[in-house]
Amino acid sequence: VKLRAIPFTKELHLNSDGSTNGGGGVAFAKEVAEAVKTGMRLQQQWTCKILEMCAWKTTHACPAEIAGKVLDVDKKGLVDVKYHDSGVLAPRINPELVTKVGLSTHAGTDAGKVKKGDKVVVKQGGDPSSPAKDYEMVIRYNLSKQELTFVVDYISMIKSLSSLMVRLEGLAAPWLRMFMHHRIQQLAQGDLVPALHRADKHKRGILTGLLNLRRLVADWDRGQENQSDYKEYSRKGGREEVTVTDHPVRVVSVSATQFQLMRTIVRSMYDEKNQKKFKTGFLSGGKADLEKTDIDVLETFFVDIFHFPYLLNYSHTIRACSDLGDLWYREWYLDITKQVQFPIEASFPWILSEHIIKNQNNDVPLVEKMIFILDLYNDAANRALFVLNQQFLYDEIEAEVNLVFDQLIFLISDEMYKYYKNKAAVSLLHSSLKQSMNKYGAKKFAVHKRRYEVPISQRHIQLLGRTIDLNFLIGQHINQKITKDIDVSIKRFEADEFSGILELHSVLQTIRATHAEISP
Repeated sequence: VKLRAIPFTKELHLNSDGSTNGGGGVAFAKEVAEAVKTGMRLQQQWTCKILEMCAWKTTHACPAEIAGKVLDVDKKGLVDVKYHDSGVLAPRINPELVTKVGLSTHAGTDAGKVKKGDKVVVKQGGDPSSPAKDYEMVIRYNLSKQELTFVVDYISMIKSLSSLMVRLEGLAAPWLRMFMHHRIQQLAQGDLVPALHRADKHKRGILTGLLNLRRLVADWDRGQENQSDYKEYSRKGGREEVTVTDHPVRVVSVSATQFQLMRTIVRSMYDEKNQKKFKTGFLSGGKADLEKTDIDVLETFFVDIFHFPYLLNYSHTIRACSDLGDLWYREWYLDITKQVQFPIEASFPWILSEHIIKNQNNDVPLVEKMIFILDLYNDAANRALFVLNQQFLYDEIEAEVNLVFDQLIFLISDEMYKYYKNKAAVSLLHSSLKQSMNKYGAKKFAVHKRRYEVPISQRHIQLLGRTIDLNFLIGQHINQKITKDIDVSIKRFEADEFSGILELHSVLQTIRATHAEISP
């Protein structure tokens, strides 16, 4: 949009006579309006899909037990199960949660051990005495890892598109108002001309209404109304559409009052119950006040201008289309369980954040989407303060954010340090050793790419009105981990034989390489 806007910036300025010098600016303004409407529509569709999914999960809570079939059992005893009803694959399940059909003992005991192909029942849910049990069965234990990944992707698409459109508001707003102004003038000075000509020629009563509509919104060249255009209009060669190109170019739209009056008048003119639309004359043998083409023009205009208030209120519309504050609110479950608040482990934003940190792979990199998940708290806080006007809800959100953010920084720092430490250790291995290991198909030394450079580069995150330097906080925790590793390695060397100096040298070398990997 920025690149395409440059050639048309001159179109926003009026010529000395107050008219345009071509239709290029109007054409581009229409493209901008269509692009903005498409963006708003996409955000609303994606947001609705997320909310519909949550509504469906609320009415279909996770059962206490799910029947399935064992696909594999690894060396550690962890079980891969495919559920019968949903067909979902649940990998690496704790054997204590798996019970073979027909036995009362679980797979963690010798009597209840399962093997590939066995029919089993998998126990769902955590602590049965938890006060948040009902809510956890709806959200926490009712979403698989694949579903959580899809939710994260949807939220990141919504929030990234919202952020992009908000940043472009200053550039798009003049073009949107220019398009709205031109669309209204096209109706007032162009599309109404054939209907006015016909009504004036046959002395129809609808002429007064059409002229009133025209005078309500028309923006004439040099401020002088053209009272002869519809009288000079000719239909000898058939009906011809009038294209308006000489009206002043303005980056303003009609007022809210004008808009409501305009829509009301237009709707009443083509309404089925309006007698002016019916045939008039002796024994209804006359012609209709408005032709079918005129009715189609008015109906199309009525539909087109529906979006104008939303385009004018640009930032509010974007916020409303991307509002996902519902994912935090769980007041109904708090009421039925008689609890003041649930622990953060049951909070949907925290579940998504924890899923991002603990489930990383090369195919679906999710770390860069963590910032978008934190924006859910901004949506919930905005609704608590400016929609519900409840300070105590905001206080609860703020208290949860303080707890969640501390744990989130700890998890990110821990996972990030492990990743860069493994990467540094692999880089220090001798090439011949790595080649021989790769030759035999060993994958222990394969470190999959993770995009931790995205969160570590964030220095200005807006969270509940505060600006947070994520780079500084993560750096503090990683520095503590590096210091701790150095202290442990030195104490280990001091307590061991002198031959441990080789181990100390390799550990310090690895730590040095890790620091070099993390540092920009």
